[in-house]
Amino acid sequence: MDSKKKFLFITIISGILSVFIFIINRLYFTLFSLELFSFFLILMFIVLILYWYIQVKGSDYEDSAYQYKKPIRKNLYELKDALIKIEEMILDASELPSDDEDTSKFHIRRIKECFELIYYEYLIEPYIEPKIINFSKKESIDIFINYLNRSLSIIQKEIEERQARRIASNPDEADENATYDHISPLSNSSVRRLEMEVEYLSKTSTIYLIIGSGITVFAGGALFYFISDIINKSISLSTTTDPTVSFGSAIFILNNFYPIIGKLTLIIFIESFAFYFLKLYRSNIDLKKYYLNELTNIELKIISLYASIFHEKGTSFDAITLELVKIERNKILKKGETTTDLERIKIKKSQLMKAISMLSRRIKIGT
Repeated sequence: MDSKKKFLFITIISGILSVFIFIINRLYFTLFSLELFSFFLILMFIVLILYWYIQVKGSDYEDSAYQYKKPIRKNLYELKDALIKIEEMILDASELPSDDEDTSKFHIRRIKECFELIYYEYLIEPYIEPKIINFSKKESIDIFINYLNRSLSIIQKEIEERQARRIASNPDEADENATYDHISPLSNSSVRRLEMEVEYLSKTSTIYLIIGSGITVFAGGALFYFISDIINKSISLSTTTDPTVSFGSAIFILNNFYPIIGKLTLIIFIESFAFYFLKLYRSNIDLKKYYLNELTNIELKIISLYASIFHEKGTSFDAITLELVKIERNKILKKGETTTDLERIKIKKSQLMKAISMLSRRIKIGT
């Protein structure tokens, strides 16, 4: 079990333990200190779950074969690197199965790490991944080693062909390959940073939405309970013969005025937190849209750059690549320009100011 799964397992156990302590205390002991301790454990469970979801949980982009398992162009450096990784996996798989559990875990971990660093395009289809191999059985290991050897022979053959072509090729092709080798890691890094930011915003947006919705439901339940209590009191007082304590009497209103105002103020205060988290959710969605547009901008520029390096130059081709570079999803506004989002914000602001001014005028008229 890796560290991420251990963290999640401990978090779930703490949550189950807190609920168990709370139920047992309510059924048998009813001790305030024990109930307080169970509430503390529940709070810790919620905090740990949020931390796991934001920081510890694996990235969805890491599991994307399309994003990180397919190079734009095979080059000699990547082929040689894949060759080394496959040779290391074959050596580790040859040591299995092992009677020593620690040794087995070490070799299996190395095999999985090496496999994750190889592009799928360099492997034979259908892909045989380490996670489907039973490393405790010799037959299963032999199938995996045979698969690696076949992939290895294909890569070796392609490397030999590349080297033979490079000897006979002109210097321009070597320069193109060198340029690609330098640019590819930088472009992948730029795209990766934006994808990580988008994923982080997606996670925090989900949390903000859950918290805001939960607070809204809680405040709605509190308001329902509060109104039900008033209705029950009115029903019980409607049967009384004393007019001074009836539902509409001055004594009833004076006795319940401050509690009613206090409860309504508390509900409004709770709802303000809900609006705060829902506003954070909305701002995260807008920010996520901005980063996705930036990601599109970078990808279009990378496509244009690779095309200009590897494609024959021409008037129409140069015009197309130039148009791709000019595309800007997050429009940069000049003086006097506006967008629909800005206009919508202005309309909301003017409507809010009108509502505030109308309310202030009514208050002045009433006083």
